[in-house]
Amino acid sequence: MEFEDVDKIGLRIKEIRKSKSITIQKLSQFTNLSVGYLSNLERNQASPTLNNLQRICVALGVSVRDLLSPSLEERTVIRRDEHKVFNYDEYNLEIRRMDFGKKRGIYEYSTYAPGSSDTPPSWGLHPYAEAGVVLEGRLEINLEGTVYILEPGDSIYIKPNIYHTMRNAGEGPCRSFWHLQIMDDYG
Repeated sequence: MEFEDVDKIGLRIKEIRKSKSITIQKLSQFTNLSVGYLSNLERNQASPTLNNLQRICVALGVSVRDLLSPSLEERTVIRRDEHKVFNYDEYNLEIRRMDFGKKRGIYEYSTYAPGSSDTPPSWGLHPYAEAGVVLEGRLEINLEGTVYILEPGDSIYIKPNIYHTMRNAGEGPCRSFWHLQIMDDYG
C-alpha cells in the first residue's frame, strides 16, 4: 500500500488486527469504539477521526504512519533522525519509537518533562506486554490502582490488557526505555 492509499486505511487496520490475533470485539474493548463502527471502518465504509485513529494505533501498537506506509524492512541501525517521534504536549511527553522490523522488536525511549500529568488509562490498555527501565529521574506507574515509584535502574513488566498510567514523579526530566512485546515479534 502506498502512502497515497489513505482510502484503504480500514483494510490496513483489519490486516494488522488479524496479524496480531486480536478480535474486533477485543479491539472495541481496547479502544472504547463500537464493534459496528470498527467493522464499517475495516470495510472502508466509515472514515476515522484523528482521535479514533490514535486510539486504534495505540491498541494495535503501531503508528499512524505504519498504517499509511507499512514497512516490513528489517533494520540493523536506526539513526536518531529516523526515529518515529510522538510529542504529547498535554502530558509533557516525548516518545521516540524504533522499529527494527518483523521479529526484531519495537522499542521506545520516553522522556517526561517535569510537571507531567498522568497519561490517560486508555493508553495503558493494549493487547501487548511491555517491559521498561528507568534511565533517569523518577517514574510513577499506576497499575490498576497499585502505584509504583521507579528510580534509575528500576525495571517493570506490564502484562497485556492491564490499565495503567504513567507520569514523571520527580523534579527533573524522567527518561525510560521500553520494549513493546508485540505478538509479531515472536510469532
